[in-house]
Amino acid sequence: MACLVLSRPPSHPSGEGVIVIHPAPKARRPGEDDASFHARVFAQTLAKNPSMQGLASLALTVEQLPSRRFRNAWRLVAGQVVEDLPTCRAIRLTEIRRDRDARLLASDGPYTRALERGEDLTALKAYRQGLRDVPQSAGSALDACASPSMVAAYEPSWPARVV
Repeated sequence: MACLVLSRPPSHPSGEGVIVIHPAPKARRPGEDDASFHARVFAQTLAKNPSMQGLASLALTVEQLPSRRFRNAWRLVAGQVVEDLPTCRAIRLTEIRRDRDARLLASDGPYTRALERGEDLTALKAYRQGLRDVPQSAGSALDACASPSMVAAYEPSWPARVV
């Protein structure tokens, strides 16, 4: 199935990127060929969204699109959809921060209980500091990744869990 890909307008709230329009197969009129169907859907979309007038566009099959892993990093460049490497890195770093935050949250209870009991907190403090340091070291490692697939495959070195 073909889809229409447009560069986002500069005024778009999500910033740079692309808009992908997947026409609903049920919207096809009887006897309408692919080219006519997509031209009609595209014209209707432009009529409803005047801000899309004059944007760079491209008709592709879904198979020609990159992996959806870094969907917000897609850019329309020289007639193809490519993944913007700096944006891929930023997306992966955000994922790592979310994972780190979940691990910190999971260690809050054991830390609080150990504190209330007057237990030695040295190992827990070191673990939590190690978690806080992960995004910085991950950022440096991600900067060394030369492709979106390398960015996707990168997994940070997490501190050993002590709880």
